[in-house]
Amino acid sequence: MKKFIAISLLLTMGLATISGCNKKLSDTNAPSGIDFTMPSVTESTPEETEKVPETFEELYGPQLVKFLDHQYVFEGKEIPKQEFNFYLVDSFIELSNYATYGYLPATYQGFLDLSADYINDDFKTCGNYLVDYTEKTLERIYILNKLAEDNEITISDESKANIDSVVDDFKTSMGITSDEKVDKYLKLCYGPDMTEEMFREIFKRFYIADAYSKYYCANYNFKESDKTVPNVKYVLFYAPDTVDQTTKSKAYDTAVTFKNAAKTSEDMLKLAESNDSAYDYGEVTVSRGVMVERFEEWAYQSHTEGDFDIVYAPEYGYFVVQYLGTKELSQEELDNIAINDLNNAILSDIKNKKYKFYTNDAYYPVSPIPTPTTAPKTANDIYNEMYNNYLDE
Repeated sequence: MKKFIAISLLLTMGLATISGCNKKLSDTNAPSGIDFTMPSVTESTPEETEKVPETFEELYGPQLVKFLDHQYVFEGKEIPKQEFNFYLVDSFIELSNYATYGYLPATYQGFLDLSADYINDDFKTCGNYLVDYTEKTLERIYILNKLAEDNEITISDESKANIDSVVDDFKTSMGITSDEKVDKYLKLCYGPDMTEEMFREIFKRFYIADAYSKYYCANYNFKESDKTVPNVKYVLFYAPDTVDQTTKSKAYDTAVTFKNAAKTSEDMLKLAESNDSAYDYGEVTVSRGVMVERFEEWAYQSHTEGDFDIVYAPEYGYFVVQYLGTKELSQEELDNIAINDLNNAILSDIKNKKYKFYTNDAYYPVSPIPTPTTAPKTANDIYNEMYNNYLDE
């Protein structure tokens, strides 16, 4: 069975470099980050294929097409609409993954429902959240490119070769042998004006942003106190502020029972592995500004090695924690501190509108998608069919 994960900018460097979302518990407004991956595409039998999408609207449903082709401006320069469309689609797919797991409202096809109410009061609808999410992603890339330009950082020959390699691998994996098929596929996935040339330009700006991130890490001035930090083992019982009090009380009681049963660090791991209520567990070095606030506050209090406690973080719930002493950070962990600092600085600049980034194009509400009476196809079914159609051409 042939598989292809279509178009990934993750490569080997990881998007955490740009998004600053390298820690699972570090973001206080999950879901977040940038993925740049599309759903897995696998072969299917002819019997499974009914109608292969031929247009952007057929592929993603009738909602997303309403958000295409908005003209944005950064520091007086127009951003290509195709680039906005790329980040819009990429953000839509990533957030649809969260919707698939029930974290956000989904349509019957498994995509994010852009007409649905958002999970908190920050945004009226999921469509509004998608726009904000896409805007922040796009502005980040352009801010990093400007910082790179200010420091005379350009794309390297290695990165240029990587772009060629990614595009070539994409063509080979999809069995595409002509430029016409490449552009046809890209238009279907990212909007009617996308071309291979523009696709490469988007990659280029991504690599320049990554180059500046690496430059920032290499020149970051660490304090000695940054290099040796608290080391904490944790088990999370999920009960954020958004759940009802009954759920929250049950999670707390479970956390208390777990804490009383765990006598050693080894106990925590064994008990967590066998406890269905344990949402997440592990061991983490707690650098400043990386973990959620309550977790960090506890870690930097005075403790004796081996101390157990329960910490409530409203973003996630109840953590049973154990203080393991301090630990000297690896170079990778130090780089994460630098990147987190860079990301926070960029987010602050975005919030304070340091750069002139805007659009004058209006967004309009989209209509709900009715649930069909027959068994619907999933998003993955659609991608399977699309893949087979291109193999047959």
